[in-house]
Amino acid sequence: MVVMLAPPNSGSFAADTFAPIVGAILKPLCQMRTCPESYVHTLGYPERTEIGVVAATYDFVVAETSSVCPSMVDRISVPSTHSGMLISAEFVLAAASTNLMAFSRFVAPDPATGQMKMTDVPGSEFEVPAQLVLFAMGFVSPVAKVIEGFGAERDARGNARATTDGEGCYRTSVDGVFAAGDMRRGQSLVVWAIREGRQCAREVDAFLMGSSSLPR
Repeated sequence: MVVMLAPPNSGSFAADTFAPIVGAILKPLCQMRTCPESYVHTLGYPERTEIGVVAATYDFVVAETSSVCPSMVDRISVPSTHSGMLISAEFVLAAASTNLMAFSRFVAPDPATGQMKMTDVPGSEFEVPAQLVLFAMGFVSPVAKVIEGFGAERDARGNARATTDGEGCYRTSVDGVFAAGDMRRGQSLVVWAIREGRQCAREVDAFLMGSSSLPR
């Protein structure tokens, strides 16, 4: 069995929104639109493989109806968002109860920071026979060794601490070290990474040259 997590089988409404804005730069966005002529509608499905789908009820990236595929044998919906379903206790329990996949982890907030973290639960391991299991974990947090290597401070979510406005924006706690995009704000849309990357480039230029003529 192949388990698909919030798959855009019929396209993504987020792609519909952002493709007209940045589609010329980010070609894959145009391929993920919900319109019938988009690339995602031309893809086929394996005939001899069972497919299970896990969708999120509050998904504003891929709607529940867009996750349906003709060859699926089961589909469940969990009360979560697109990015939050993998750090959701409801997701873990619902997926396990329907035998769509095997899990040996439970998610709980860190008492000190409130950050959701996956931790092993002793004795919770179990197995479900499967031909193929794919975990699309996505972005959880920046690579800790990168931030630790520079000695930069981290915020409560484990990202590099830096502001986006005012003097010294995008600078970390270490002089000459800047952070932007997912490294600074955590998992987000690529358009945020583009925006912050441009702004951060201007601040780096000003730091090195004393001033900058780059657009913000």
